[in-house]
Amino acid sequence: MDGNQTSNEKVKMNLAHIINVMEITEAQRSSYLHIAQPVTIQSMINARNKTDNCKVDLFGVKNKFDKVKLPSPFKFTNDLERCCYDVIDSLPKKKSLPLIKDILSSLYHASNAEYFIYTNSDIGVLPDFYNFISEKIKSGFDSICINRRDMPKHINGQEIDVSNFEILFSELGKYHMGADCFVFHRDAFKKMIFGNVFVGVPPVGGVFLDQIRKTSNNFHWVNRKGDKQSPPERLLTFHIGSDRNWLRNENIYWTENNKQAKKNNHPFENHLK
Repeated sequence: MDGNQTSNEKVKMNLAHIINVMEITEAQRSSYLHIAQPVTIQSMINARNKTDNCKVDLFGVKNKFDKVKLPSPFKFTNDLERCCYDVIDSLPKKKSLPLIKDILSSLYHASNAEYFIYTNSDIGVLPDFYNFISEKIKSGFDSICINRRDMPKHINGQEIDVSNFEILFSELGKYHMGADCFVFHRDAFKKMIFGNVFVGVPPVGGVFLDQIRKTSNNFHWVNRKGDKQSPPERLLTFHIGSDRNWLRNENIYWTENNKQAKKNNHPFENHLK
């Protein structure tokens, strides 16, 4: 460091956070994405603006056919050129669910950040989310999984949306066992093996969790508790409602994703070229 450089001018840790965004159509309303995705986007911006101990870059990635706009400071990575049914012949051409390796590869090529964050596009974050992650990394953890809390869709008769979602922050919410928020070092990414596992249905969260644990030296799991009545260690991420739309129909996607997860035999380095 230059002798004239102050401590405030030291290079801060750089985090890059990506979500897979979709064009909001009538089809997305059944999964509540028309409410959840705008909330997620605004919550990330709010948290970035309140972060003081690291640099945060926000990224969105979309299918090449989708028309989506993102507000500043979000940036788009390169569009996704394929989806689940392009690589798995048994799937119908109805849901264009992207491969998780393609999403992460787009971030790897778009950002030089030291640490990457992936969350589902319906997972909102609290204002101190990035500060918390930075603190945990500085304390010695090199990968983190954060379990969300499920929040009500209405409070006192008022529907929660992008205009008022911060009133949720005083709610305890309910425990959710699924994994949908992951933090990991960019070098670990090169060792991860996902095969053709795609997002949108299980077991993508379990596969991702397995991979960050296998490729890290010091893993930390936040709000991992089997007791559904347990209060959170710290409220950091949330989901509006507790719908599991993927349980109702289209089980062929869930069945096929399970098959792909069991294969899990494609070295990730091959997809970085």
